[in-house]
Amino acid sequence: MQVPLTAMLTIRLEQSLLFTSADGRGDGSGDGSGDGGQRFIGRLLDKTGRWLLRRDVPAAYLLVRERGAKLGDHLHVLLHLPDLALRRQLIAYVTTSGRFEDAPCGDAVKLSAGRWGMRTAPMSAGALRYCLKSAAADIADALGVQHRPTEPFVGRRFAVSHSIGPGARQAAGWSDAADLDRLRAYLNP
Repeated sequence: MQVPLTAMLTIRLEQSLLFTSADGRGDGSGDGSGDGGQRFIGRLLDKTGRWLLRRDVPAAYLLVRERGAKLGDHLHVLLHLPDLALRRQLIAYVTTSGRFEDAPCGDAVKLSAGRWGMRTAPMSAGALRYCLKSAAADIADALGVQHRPTEPFVGRRFAVSHSIGPGARQAAGWSDAADLDRLRAYLNP
């Protein structure tokens, strides 16, 4: 079953009381272990996935972690949200379970989906291009993505909820972008 990623959740990690470490390093470990916040992110995604499943929504996502001057350490999570009426409930759940405080220059947890979600190829491609903006400059340029550098951090930069093998992709009618030109065309419809 193909599950479209229809909404983008942006989470400002440093606004979470659980993300800030006990020794004040701000590495997200919460106990000074220095794991770069990976356990916090994993627990937050696991809780959010279970919340979605209780509402019969598949827990499918693509995650990108960045660190910048404006938002600090943050996540962009493309996820499947078929019913945008769940928008406020999801924001409230993530805000509460992650113990986020209000950010001084905006919301700590924000959901972007447009009025009907990202349902068209250009809308989905635009969201994917946005998630790829922190890729290496030469790769971003080759894919037609406007590159924006990100500051370094400890931990994983990209993650997905499911890795889909070639047999499953073929059964779903997907075609692989076997070369850079096809991938660039997909990202820039």
